[in-house]
Formats: sequence, structure tokens, C-alpha cells
Amino acid sequence: MWVGPNPGCRAELRVRGDDALGMAASSAQDWRERATRAPSDLGPSAVQPPTRRRLGLALLIGGLLTIVVAVLVVLESANGPGTGPKSFAQRRSYDQVKVEVHRTYPLALLAALAGLGLAMAGARVLGSAARDPEVHP
Repeated sequence: MWVGPNPGCRAELRVRGDDALGMAASSAQDWRERATRAPSDLGPSAVQPPTRRRLGLALLIGGLLTIVVAVLVVLESANGPGTGPKSFAQRRSYDQVKVEVHRTYPLALLAALAGLGLAMAGARVLGSAARDPEVHP
């Protein structure tokens, strides 16, 4: 059997509405205070989100390009000098290819790992800029 609206529910809604208005007023006051602060008052991580986003993208793209260049250096050393198809007489022996790849691989591996580190740092900066947009007004 339905009795009708519960008076306690209306009071609860009224209290929640008052809380929402109070929160909105304090939020507006916080924004006014943040707008009047100097950028030096915001702390060492006061980089704006668009700047942090650009920095993250630059690090991510730079890291990926470093990895690609490292792989291409190893492939070019295995392919040998010159471009284009090689005839059977111009081909390199297995030992020549092996020596060249072994010579270039350690440096290319270090470069690729550095590129991986750059890409991971870029992803972390991008993630922090996306997660905390209100920390940096």
C-alpha cells in the first residue's frame, strides 16, 4: 500500500541541495583565490596542462623516433653500403653481415632503450596532465 511521499526524503533533499550550493560557492571562491595568486605561488609543478600535454607528446614521439632510428641503423649495417637491389655477385657473405651487425648492435640497443625511456616518460607526463587538470588551473 502506497502512503505518499516521505517527509524525511524532502528534508534530505533540502540538506543535499544546501550542501551543493555551499560547495559551489566555496569552489568559486577557490577559483578566485587561485586566479589572484602569482604563478610562483603555485609551486614547482605549476606547468599548465596544455604545456604538459605538449611536453608529453614531444617526449613520446621523440622516444618512438629514437627506437625506429636505432632499428634502421642495424638494418642498414646488415644491408651494407648503397641502396637498391644487389646482384648475386654484389651480395655480402654471412660473416660480413654478422660482423657488421655485431659491431652496431650494442650502440643501437642503448639508443633503443633510451628511446623507450623517453617514450615512457612522455606517457607518464601525458597521463598526469590528463588525470589532474584542476591541480594546475
